[in-house]
Amino acid sequence: MGQRWKMFVAEAGLTEKIDAIDTQTKENWEQRLLFMSCLTPGDFATVKRQCLVLDTTLSPEGWLEQLEIECQIKNAAPRYPDE
Repeated sequence: MGQRWKMFVAEAGLTEKIDAIDTQTKENWEQRLLFMSCLTPGDFATVKRQCLVLDTTLSPEGWLEQLEIECQIKNAAPRYPDE
């Protein structure tokens, strides 16, 4: 969990602000990261690239939502063309 948390804090731009965020919010974020069993550093890179391409900045909640989407995509059943 340590690496996930550190990456989340860094990518969501929270490094300087994390101490000012209430404990319950941080615990909620940590729980959400914990439930993303297939989360990898590549997922963070994908979300970051999407932000760069779309010229957008995500809130911490936005980061979590996008990371959850990346995990859902990896867990989705493969789709095969009709034969």
